[in-house]
Amino acid sequence: MPDTAVLHGETIVIPVRMMNTQSIMAFQTDIYLPTGFNLFTDEDDEFIITPSSRLSSDHVIMTNRISDGAIRVICYTPNSQPISGNEGDLFYFTVQVPDNAASDYAINLRNTLLTNTDCQELAIPDAGAVLMVNSFLPGDVNDSRSVTVTDIVVAAQYVLQMNPEPFIFEAADVNVDTEIDILDVIGIIRIITNPNAAPATAS
Repeated sequence: MPDTAVLHGETIVIPVRMMNTQSIMAFQTDIYLPTGFNLFTDEDDEFIITPSSRLSSDHVIMTNRISDGAIRVICYTPNSQPISGNEGDLFYFTVQVPDNAASDYAINLRNTLLTNTDCQELAIPDAGAVLMVNSFLPGDVNDSRSVTVTDIVVAAQYVLQMNPEPFIFEAADVNVDTEIDILDVIGIIRIITNPNAAPATAS
C-alpha cells in the first residue's frame, strides 16, 4: 500500500500489492482502519473488495469484521488456481475519509498469511500505509475540491473586503505569509495555468 495525500471527506481507492517468488494460490489478511474511517460496502452491507487482474475468476474473496474490529479478507481457489505473476496489485478497497479528519492516519495490514501451490503456509510481516489528510486544497478558496476561476474571483473579493462565503483562509494564502492580498490572487492564477510554478512572492 502506498502512502497517499488526500482531502478530508474524500473517498480513496487503496491498492494492496504483493511481490512473490513462490507461486501463491490463496491468502488472508486483516485490514485495520483508523477510527472514523470506513470501508465501502455494497447494498447488502458486505465490504467491497475489488480483485485485480492477477486473480482469476476461479478465486473467491470473502470478508468479515472480526472481534478486534479489523476487516478480515480471505481469498481462495477451489481448483488450486495460482495468482498470476510475481509482482503487482492484488486487490483494492475503497475508504471514506471523515469530514473532520486533518492529520496523518495509518492503515495497517496484519496477520497476513499466504498459501503456495504446495499448500504450505507463509507468514508475511505486517505492512501499512499513511493517509496524509489535508483540510484544504491550496487555491481552493471556496472549498469546492478543485481550483477554478471562481477561486480567483472569491480571493479578489476577500482582498476587497467584500466578505465572500464560503472562504477558506488557509487555501487562499497560497504564498503562506498569513495575509491574503493580490499576490495570493496571482498565486491562484498560477496554480490553474501552471501548477508547477512557484507561488508569487513580494520582492
